[in-house]
Formats: sequence, C-alpha cells, structure tokens
Amino acid sequence: MKGISEAAVAISALGFFGALGIWGWQILRYLKVGEWPSLSVIDVMRSLKIEWAYAPDAWIGVHKILNECPLALALIGVAVASMWAFSAADSAARK
Repeated sequence: MKGISEAAVAISALGFFGALGIWGWQILRYLKVGEWPSLSVIDVMRSLKIEWAYAPDAWIGVHKILNECPLALALIGVAVASMWAFSAADSAARK
C-alpha cells in the first residue's frame, strides 16, 4: 500500500501548497492595490471555459456555494479529504 500513501501525500501537498500560494498572491495583491482579491472555485471554472460556471441551468445551489467558496479553502478541503480517503482505503486494505 505504499503507492496509496504516496499518492495521498502528493495530493495533500498539492492542496496545501496551492492554498498557500493563493493566499500569498492575495496578500501581495492586497499590499499592492489595497483591495482583497477574491478567488472562488467558480472563477477558476470560468477561466477553464466551463460553460456551466457562466450560466447554470441546473444545480443552482451548488453554483452558489462554489461561487462563495474561496479557492484556497476548497484546496485545503481536497487535501484533508484525500488524506482521510486514502487513510481509510489503506486501513481497509491492511485488514
């Protein structure tokens, strides 16, 4: 199960370091401009040209949540969830 734990560490590290990078960028922008730049999950989806992010016709509540959810927080959530999921899979495989 060494591959599972390595994958969990890699995904978690990407999530945590990505969040730190986003916060660093936001702090620098704030110090330079004097206004906090918000960056949500929907902003990233729009930059990736995902049409649902522009005008959702279904799952409106999910769109509203993702529009209010800071990207850094979402990345930390992905990191924690991946560690939990891989830990559960690892312990199940050891049984």
